[in-house]
Amino acid sequence: MRKCATAGNEYGAIEATVDGVKLKDLKSYRTQAGYFNSTIVDNNIYDSPSGDYRAFADGYSVFLEPLPAGKHDVNLKVSVLNPIEPSYNYNADWTYHLNIVP
Repeated sequence: MRKCATAGNEYGAIEATVDGVKLKDLKSYRTQAGYFNSTIVDNNIYDSPSGDYRAFADGYSVFLEPLPAGKHDVNLKVSVLNPIEPSYNYNADWTYHLNIVP
């Protein structure tokens, strides 16, 4: 399970911006959650069998200082090109539009 969660991450490129300002040194934010229990509900978006499962997570987590009131955009881009296991390859680019209220 740990191998599956971590496999391919070393071949990834990650980039993030907050209001167009690039966050630096994102590779230092890689962390592991360790083992935990996860419940998959009926009729889930992955069409996976429902039930309780043991899981392990590995990835990047960034905590931001509180943002001032107003609208903010957080953009994340990830690309994995794994030469050993191409089935792990993917690209993602998403933006969170935040509206911070006082």
